[in-house]
Amino acid sequence: MQEVDSMHRPITAGHTTSRLILDQLKQISRTPSESSAQSALSQQASMSSPVLERSKSAPALLTAAQRTMLAQVGACNSHLTSDENMAINELRLHKPRLPKDTWFFTDPNKDPDDVVTYTLGKQLQAEGFVHITDVVATLGDAEVRSQRAEMAKGVFNKLGLHDVHVSRGRDYAMNSLQSKEHAKFLLEGHALRAGPGEIHRDSLQDMSRRLARAPHGVGIVVIAGMSDINALITTCPDMVRERVDDITIMGGVEPLKDADGFVQPDARAYNNATDMDAARSLYRKAQELGIPLRIVTKEAAYKTAVSPSFYEGIAGSGHPVGHYLRDVQKSALKGLWEGIQAGLLPGLDDSWFFRTFMPNAQIEAAQLDKNKESSFEDIWPKVTKLNLYDPLTLLASVPGAAKLLFKPKAIHTEGFGVVEQVGPDDVTHPEKARLLMSALAKSALAQSTVAPD
Repeated sequence: MQEVDSMHRPITAGHTTSRLILDQLKQISRTPSESSAQSALSQQASMSSPVLERSKSAPALLTAAQRTMLAQVGACNSHLTSDENMAINELRLHKPRLPKDTWFFTDPNKDPDDVVTYTLGKQLQAEGFVHITDVVATLGDAEVRSQRAEMAKGVFNKLGLHDVHVSRGRDYAMNSLQSKEHAKFLLEGHALRAGPGEIHRDSLQDMSRRLARAPHGVGIVVIAGMSDINALITTCPDMVRERVDDITIMGGVEPLKDADGFVQPDARAYNNATDMDAARSLYRKAQELGIPLRIVTKEAAYKTAVSPSFYEGIAGSGHPVGHYLRDVQKSALKGLWEGIQAGLLPGLDDSWFFRTFMPNAQIEAAQLDKNKESSFEDIWPKVTKLNLYDPLTLLASVPGAAKLLFKPKAIHTEGFGVVEQVGPDDVTHPEKARLLMSALAKSALAQSTVAPD
């Protein structure tokens, strides 16, 4: 009888060779003590447990022979640096049995973050970690939200993920400052938009129908305002409790709980403040229903900031999404600077901007006043750090990646649903996070340099 793999596919000679090569690489990656311990345990495991935990660390250095082995199984990519290859191969050791069905709540094209997240998601899907099924686009009035939804759909099409179901988000209350700030839709995004007929208009009806038919539990990733996911959890609490496995949010929490003992959203976090009533409702309802919440803070993203060369690297594939990301990140930061100058972003000022994006500039107080009147073109060459808030949130939602990069802090909720926070002190391997984000993005764009629409 022909041998088959875990998916009941025949194992060919090529598959056998690849499997042997991977086994050799796993053995190489262990220290001598780990190898002997694994050998001693393997006989017991054959009778009591079908799978041993694999090594959590890739070899510190790869020899020429090891690189050859990796290349034979497609695990050593020439478009990646050796450190990036090491990071993505270590992630592969934590591949789940089944990919995690994943929904995004997103606001693309006010900054590059969302599209970087989609790009990482494409490669995580190719690697078997996630299955992106649904996306809801929010932020701004109905026309702007439609543009964001078309943008999201167009990017997923370019990435070869044509089956992703994209809906336009619902109306929400905005004050006059929010109306202006939430309307920002960067010029570079228009070229990637799909046609209006490719998106769906009633997000709540869409979400309810599709969640009811979801074949597996769903992981929710919230990288935007919470009007839509709150509408779903409020309207269909029983279905959400049954079918949603967890919710990961780019946001923040208050240090003190409310009078009833519930963890509260931090009003200073942008995504929370977009629709604060919805954020308060979502955080509380998820806890009441016992749905695990994992909150990633902006300070965690500061710890894993990348340089502008990150975008140059992912544009090297020639993929249109890579070119968009390279071009748009400067425009996005310019919009942020101008929004601060116009007073559209309460709580953010020049000092925050310089600390966040130009920490090596050593700007004194007197220079701040001078720079305040400078154009963005004078400031841009001094930028050394760019924050990937949303991509980091996606990695925190993926168990294998989260295990490698974070040690989330549990917030005790006195019998309510579990709430965890990922702050700067909870990012255990920031350099590995940077390498992994770069490796995933480069690999995603190299895999489909010319993806058909």
